[in-house]
Amino acid sequence: MAIKKDGVVLGTTEENSPKKGYNVFPKIISVVLAFILWFYVMTVESPVNEEVFRGIPIEVMLPAAGDLSLYSGYNATVDVTVSGKRSELNQITAEQIKAVADATTYTQAGKHSIPVEIELPDNIRFVDKSISLVTVYLGAKATASVPIQIKYDGYSMGHGLEFGTDSEVKKNPSEIFLSGPRNILETITTARVSINCGVVTSSFEASGKVELIDAAGEVVTNPYVTAEPESVVVSVPVFMSKEIELKVDFKNGYLDSSNCDVELSPSHIRVRGPVETLSKLDEYVFHTINEKTLTSESLNVPLELPEGVKCVDGTENVDIGITHKGSSTKSFTIEELKVENPQKLKYTLAVDTVNITLRGKSEDISEISAEDITLSIDLSEVKDDPESITLPIKVEIAEKYSGSVYELGEYNMVVTFKK
Repeated sequence: MAIKKDGVVLGTTEENSPKKGYNVFPKIISVVLAFILWFYVMTVESPVNEEVFRGIPIEVMLPAAGDLSLYSGYNATVDVTVSGKRSELNQITAEQIKAVADATTYTQAGKHSIPVEIELPDNIRFVDKSISLVTVYLGAKATASVPIQIKYDGYSMGHGLEFGTDSEVKKNPSEIFLSGPRNILETITTARVSINCGVVTSSFEASGKVELIDAAGEVVTNPYVTAEPESVVVSVPVFMSKEIELKVDFKNGYLDSSNCDVELSPSHIRVRGPVETLSKLDEYVFHTINEKTLTSESLNVPLELPEGVKCVDGTENVDIGITHKGSSTKSFTIEELKVENPQKLKYTLAVDTVNITLRGKSEDISEISAEDITLSIDLSEVKDDPESITLPIKVEIAEKYSGSVYELGEYNMVVTFKK
């Protein structure tokens, strides 16, 4: 509360004066308006300004169809000075400024100095450029092809696994076709494709971009060298090595571990193959023996492995030794031969009797007789009136012995037909 004493009011403070705030707000508004005016003048109505754009790449224009290509001078640059209103200069970038050297009319190989022309966006004016001519070398255009080399990056691989060799990797395409300056193409030796593999546990397919590599192992970056295609799809087999056991099988089931011993040399081999195949392969049946054609107790058989699997210890053949247990052989002369002859053909047989040998359990072999053996041939499929024909003889054993006794060897009969 104000107190008046001797004509003076006491207790009045500065913040109670209404005129103080009234003087501050006009000042703030004046400052804001002044800033807006300054910004407008500087950005819209400002005088012409200059700016330098440095390192503008010079594009050399070559004839669309011709025998020349650029092999030097392709990486030249120019600094360009331009002018315009500040607001317009602030909106353009170096990528909007084009520098072009027109060589479309040149027909001779060699060194040439070509004028550099500048192309600018609308409303921007050219002032100056750091060079007026660019020196380039034109060379004869050529084509070539190079092999593809695979580079594996960023991978981890399980113990004992390995990538397939270059010849085992399938590449699509198998080579890269190049075009460009002859002298540059002559330096390129391979097309490298880098594959980011990650964690490798099995064979895989991937794709990668092509890099052109010279004899020194450096990347060739000449933009006037073109490669087709620019990417390659590869199928990469992943291999493992391991030792497996060899086995044989019997075609007709007459022989097994109960009546014969089989000895293989070698009995185990070391192999290399796709991980998908070998991871589950501990033993392998490499040969099936036909007991009925087994006339010897020792065989030498070529080693044939699954597709993509190779023996790494040099084994090409396997010796097979067979020892019979509890079985014996017996020979018979059979005088009767049944002939199936639905066409009523007239014929004569080359021989009247057939000698045949059987193998089986010793007790069965001792009991079996010629009456338990039936031989037959079939003329029902004979056509075109041949003079003679050789037909297989079918051997049938009495049911009592059919599961344990079988013929050894193959038997045939020559049949001559009468006209």
